[in-house]
Amino acid sequence: MPNADLLKWWQTIKITWTNQMAYKFNFILMVIAPVLVFYLVKYNIWSSIYALNDLSIIKNYTLQEMLNYQAWSMVVAFLGLAYINSKVSEDIRMGRISAFLLYPFDFWKFHTGSFLGFQLTQLTICLFTVFALLMSGLVEWASWIPLLQGIVISLEVGVLWFILMFSIALLSFWMEETWVLRVMLITISQFLSGSIIPIDLYPQWLQSILAYTPFPYLTFVPIKIFMGQGEYGFLSSFFIILFWIIIAFFMLKVIWNKGVKLYTAAGI
Repeated sequence: MPNADLLKWWQTIKITWTNQMAYKFNFILMVIAPVLVFYLVKYNIWSSIYALNDLSIIKNYTLQEMLNYQAWSMVVAFLGLAYINSKVSEDIRMGRISAFLLYPFDFWKFHTGSFLGFQLTQLTICLFTVFALLMSGLVEWASWIPLLQGIVISLEVGVLWFILMFSIALLSFWMEETWVLRVMLITISQFLSGSIIPIDLYPQWLQSILAYTPFPYLTFVPIKIFMGQGEYGFLSSFFIILFWIIIAFFMLKVIWNKGVKLYTAAGI
C-alpha cells in the first residue's frame, strides 16, 4: 500500500533525525566546530601562504577569493560528502540483513530513509554555517539564486555520494572489512574534487583528465556555482551529476544482485 510505504519512509527519516538531535550539546558542537576549525586552520594556512610568499594573487585567486572558495568548500562538504555509514557493512557482516530480506520495508529503503534523515540534519547545520560565514564577511553573496542553486547541486552530489558509499559497503558480501575502501575514496576525492586546492590550480593535463570523471562535480563545480561564476552552468552541471548518479546506481544494482545471491546469513 502506497500510504503504508510512505509512513515507513517518514518514520525512518524521523528516527534518524531524532537520533541526530538527541544530544543537544553534540548538535551545537556540529554547528559551531566547523566554523571554528575553518578559522583556526584554513584561514591561518592560506593567510600565511599569501603573506610568506608576499603574494597578492595566485592564478586569479586573491586571498579573499581563496578564503571564499575554502568557506564554500566546507558548505559543500556538509551537504554532499558528509555521509559515511558503516552500518550497511555491519548489517551484512553480522547477518542482520536477513531480517530486512523478510521485512516489508526493504534493506535499501531503510538505509535510504536513514540517509534522508541525516541530510535533513546536515541541511540544518549548513544553514547555520552559511549564516555565520555571511555575518563574518568570509563569503561573498550577491543574490539568493547562486545560494539556492548551490544547495540543490550539493544535495544532488549527496545522492551520488550516498550511492558510492552504499556500493562500497555492499562489498562486505565478499570482504570482511570495507572501511579501507571508504577511506581511500574519501582521500582520493578530497584531492581530485578540489576540496583542498581549487582544480584550476592543477596542471592543465590533470584538469583535462578530471573533466571526464565525476570528481570535479563533487566539490569544485558546486563551489563555483555558490560563488556565482557563470561558466559553470547550473542546468548542465545538474544533468552531468544526474548522469553519474545513473551510472553509480546501475553499478550498485549489479553489486547487490551478485552479492545477495552469495549471502549465507553467516553471523546469526
